[in-house]
Amino acid sequence: MELRQLKYFTTIYEEGQFIKAAQKLHVTQSALSQQIQLLEKELNIDLFDKQKRKVARIVEATPLGHDFYKDAKKIVDLGERAKSKIMDKGQQAPMIRFGTYQLLNKKQIIATLEKIRQINTNYDFKIIEFENPVEVQKALVDNLIDCGISILPILNSKDIDHVYLSEVSMCILVNTHHPFNALDTLNLENLSMENWIEIDHKIHPIYNDVGLFCDKSGLSNRKIVQEIPSLELLCHFVNIGKGIAFAPSYINTSDFPNVVKKKIATPFITLEQVLCYKNSDRKIFSKVKIPLGRSKDSVS
Repeated sequence: MELRQLKYFTTIYEEGQFIKAAQKLHVTQSALSQQIQLLEKELNIDLFDKQKRKVARIVEATPLGHDFYKDAKKIVDLGERAKSKIMDKGQQAPMIRFGTYQLLNKKQIIATLEKIRQINTNYDFKIIEFENPVEVQKALVDNLIDCGISILPILNSKDIDHVYLSEVSMCILVNTHHPFNALDTLNLENLSMENWIEIDHKIHPIYNDVGLFCDKSGLSNRKIVQEIPSLELLCHFVNIGKGIAFAPSYINTSDFPNVVKKKIATPFITLEQVLCYKNSDRKIFSKVKIPLGRSKDSVS
């Protein structure tokens, strides 16, 4: 029994005539009749009333033919759906699973996606957000994503390669009513008595490095009064005068009128953002170059 035979049978059943069914199926009437005969022989039943067809030229299913139609129709419809589904998938563009992390600058995401799209025009993207840059690298090793934006260092350089994207400096957020607002730059040694708002280290590992750097710079006893999970909350608590905060220089403070960004006078930690991918995918991603090169984000 072939799917083609079932389709022939159901079409004859629905059209009520062999000639109309043959026209709809784009086959000859004799070929149609031959396939129905083969199907009836295999089933060892008559699907159509031969006497009525011979005498009155009426195509009418037998009682067993009526019963068989119900199941045959289900099989034909299922076959059509399966065919349509696989054809649709075949026409879809290949998907790149692209990893980001919570505190990542949205402009960096857009610029990187556009650059990948320019080089690989036939790809679509599925964006997956992780808690922090390290989780992006882990997801790459675990084959949960195809590429993603992270920061140096690369923890598993044996399996992961990268393309440099940008260097992001750190700044200090200050309330406009704070005396520091009158200064263009801030020296770390002058900040030991301040209250600090800080991102949870689990959200962004850079704050572990910030803590170590502060310890070496005489700020080992910083008073952290509030730990929060997002840059928006960081700005909020600085905005209400709760304290000051380290933040990536790309942070958007436009919704917080009492927050200003200040440069750090002494050499400080920078974030080196990279596009990570598996070594086996080097041909797809190695040509991605962001036009800005190794320029630092400015603090305004």
